[in-house]
Amino acid sequence: MPGRPPQRRAPLLVRLVALVAPFALAGAGGGAVTPPTGPKVAVLGDSITSLSRQEIAHRLEGRGSLSIAAVPGRTIAQMSPAVGVITAAGPPFAWVINLGTNDALQRNINAPNDYRDLVAKVAGAPCVVLTTINDFGGFGGFGGFGDAYPIIARALNATIVELAARYPNARVLDWNAVARAHQSDGVLAADGLHPTRAGQNLYAAHLRRALDQCPAPGPVGPVGLVGPVRVRSVVRVQPVPDERCAGRLDRRSGVAGAASGSQV
Repeated sequence: MPGRPPQRRAPLLVRLVALVAPFALAGAGGGAVTPPTGPKVAVLGDSITSLSRQEIAHRLEGRGSLSIAAVPGRTIAQMSPAVGVITAAGPPFAWVINLGTNDALQRNINAPNDYRDLVAKVAGAPCVVLTTINDFGGFGGFGGFGDAYPIIARALNATIVELAARYPNARVLDWNAVARAHQSDGVLAADGLHPTRAGQNLYAAHLRRALDQCPAPGPVGPVGLVGPVRVRSVVRVQPVPDERCAGRLDRRSGVAGAASGSQV
């Protein structure tokens, strides 16, 4: 695997926000596009996104403000309330959703419906990027999960394609296809799910390309759309010890090791 080029760190203003249930829910439905007044880009994810947050900030440098809500171990439904927290300051121009891996690991057969509900909350944004999940990995060849993981993952990916066809402002970031095509390049850790440093950079690059397909933004009021990326908030939803990332991160390599748990 080629060495990682020197990283230009985007200036970060990180504010950790602890969210306590119950949450005040807010979000746009599938109607008219909501004028953006909040961060330029808002990202919802689990540990896969959390591991990639520095690469995402680097790749999106110069595109305006950035809000990342990424909590290891969380499902689609568990992260849905973060929409209300982020939109409290005003709706973002673009939403990026990278969720569903934990639903597949936990055999949540309702994951497609949960995903539809989440997308309905953010569909009023000018741009929505929906990320497919890896349907071929899973803790050492699915470990004790049998066939449940790939079945749910593929159903969820089919739902993502369906939603992208339904909403004209939505587009698909097909991480499943990208990760599969680059398996031999070492983009995934031993568990087949978490991205290595190379995978984090690859994901962030494809995220940038997906956002480049968004329509050009118009004036958005008090939050500027130019200048360095600023991470407005990393939303933490009451993380507890048994819901931390099952694959521990090697600080030297950035690779999540093989895991025996059932969350990412």
